[in-house]
Amino acid sequence: MQVHCVFAFSQKQNIKFEHLDINSGLSQNNIMCILQDSRGFMWFGTEDGLNKYDGYNFTIYKNDPKKNTSLGDNYINDIVEDANGDLWIATMDSGLNKYDRQKDQFIHFTHDPKNPNSIADDFVNCLLKDSKENIWIGTSAGLNMFDRKNNRFIKYLKSGTNNNSISDNTATAIYEDGTHDIWIGTINGLNLFNPGKNSFTHFLHSDNDPGSVSNNSITSIFEDSRHRLWIGTNGGGLNLFDRQTGQFRVFKKNNINAAGICDNIIFSIAEDNEGMIWIASENNGISIFNPVTETFANYGYNDFDDANLSSNSINNIYKDKKGNIWIGTYNAGINLVSSDISKFVHYKHTSSVNSLGNNNVLCLYEDRQSNLWIATDGGGLDLYNRNTGNFKHFRHEEGNKNTIAGNNVLSVSEDSYQNLWV
Repeated sequence: MQVHCVFAFSQKQNIKFEHLDINSGLSQNNIMCILQDSRGFMWFGTEDGLNKYDGYNFTIYKNDPKKNTSLGDNYINDIVEDANGDLWIATMDSGLNKYDRQKDQFIHFTHDPKNPNSIADDFVNCLLKDSKENIWIGTSAGLNMFDRKNNRFIKYLKSGTNNNSISDNTATAIYEDGTHDIWIGTINGLNLFNPGKNSFTHFLHSDNDPGSVSNNSITSIFEDSRHRLWIGTNGGGLNLFDRQTGQFRVFKKNNINAAGICDNIIFSIAEDNEGMIWIASENNGISIFNPVTETFANYGYNDFDDANLSSNSINNIYKDKKGNIWIGTYNAGINLVSSDISKFVHYKHTSSVNSLGNNNVLCLYEDRQSNLWIATDGGGLDLYNRNTGNFKHFRHEEGNKNTIAGNNVLSVSEDSYQNLWV
């Protein structure tokens, strides 16, 4: 009789999610962006305040109408840090804010219709600090690059007469890849910036081209450790860009195949230390893509398990310097998957029909076909599927003599004819 468990690499792992929310000191539970700064502090932008977390306590920054050096607006969309340790903050209604760490005050860069060198719009969606320390700003009225030497904003706007201009003025994502190319996502296509010509190459969806990007509304851009470029879309699923062919491979939710990606609205993409790709969805939790097996494992909210995700609405995913994964939800604060937690996998009974039948486990048995059987006290007999992480239940049914005799199973064994005795 064998009582050990050997888990395959492709199995779905039971991940423990720790939770931080307003009860922990967070200013608000809608997390719009996450950043770890050069000093190790975690920063969280919410719909009501900027939060600095030291691992124990939150420091909250909010707008004070009586103080012009306070945060300009409480709705924070994005944060980046420059080489000086100052933070640049994208706000909903107060343009670009710079947090001067030494002076502990904020400088506001807002749109001035009388000044052509001001920022294009006060609604700032996204930011990028590139390898040359340039600050790129995606607004709802054009892409901007801040010229810090001359204290002016250089604008890149869509032009009806220039086919090489940016494809749309509403920039939603900005990313610099490993070769220092700048990619810009908009609500109407993906753009690659050509700095020598100040022009843009467009990648647009075409119904006649299955290799085109799946949707023109781009939400996120990410390059993994294998230098593959991933594109998240608003309704078109996840795209993997082939730089050699210029084609996109598309991963979409398949209602028939539950093992596929969890949603077609993708808000954020990240990679963990094991090379797994984490994908945040609007309403269906998180998918984790295994690039070796090319399979997805999906994780969502479960009201029976406090160690699961606190919400299915995920705005962003961020890996810190230690490999911890931070997850920002829309309505339930922050979730943390710590890299310091021992690599034990936990299986519990939850509201899912595929979970363990009962938490009182009396016996484990691995048969000659490497099937793992679990005897429970009250939940019958379970068969564990190593590939899916699901449990199949064998329970007593009143009046059905072909079912197991009872749900309190004490032990399991196999005879020489491979019959299972319970």
